[in-house]
Amino acid sequence: MAAGGGEGTRVGGCEVISATSWDPRHPMAAIVDGDAKTYWVSTGLFPQEVVLRLPGKASLTRLHIVGTSMRHIKVERSDGAGPTGWQPYLECGT
Repeated sequence: MAAGGGEGTRVGGCEVISATSWDPRHPMAAIVDGDAKTYWVSTGLFPQEVVLRLPGKASLTRLHIVGTSMRHIKVERSDGAGPTGWQPYLECGT
């Protein structure tokens, strides 16, 4: 998994650790910046993956995903200090 620019991108306490593709015109920060005019663009083959780090334990109350040609979305969580020990959280699609 390639991280855009080699570093995490932090917006509003949420840090984008990595994403499977990166385009400097559509950076990883757009994933969490809350601006409908900006977006992250996938430049690779499926599946695509994004890893976010929250500032602490949190409850997911809303997840807003906008995209095209998405057939399946899976959200996993990890309670560890690093991105390991993933557990299923939400899954939808075919």
